[in-house]
Amino acid sequence: MKSKAQSNAQPTPNPIVGQVSKIMTVQQVAELLQIPKSSVYEKTRSRPNTTPPLPCRRLGKYLRFDFDSVMRWFSALPESGSRARRTAARIVAAR
Repeated sequence: MKSKAQSNAQPTPNPIVGQVSKIMTVQQVAELLQIPKSSVYEKTRSRPNTTPPLPCRRLGKYLRFDFDSVMRWFSALPESGSRARRTAARIVAAR
């Protein structure tokens, strides 16, 4: 039987924004980032000389993501707009 304190336990709010961070599934992250589920799994793997892996927690065979961590990871990604492509093309052409 659970004690009264355990049954009424609430997640601790983030001290900065005062809200509980949202836990997300692979499907929810894929929908948020508008990419396939397979790409979400791929982005959780760490590889040398690539972008940092998508932060996640493993619960048995399941992956779970913290919404705030996903958004920080996404915001830290380099922008790959046309300017970045032009710069890369100039570097390759200069060689």
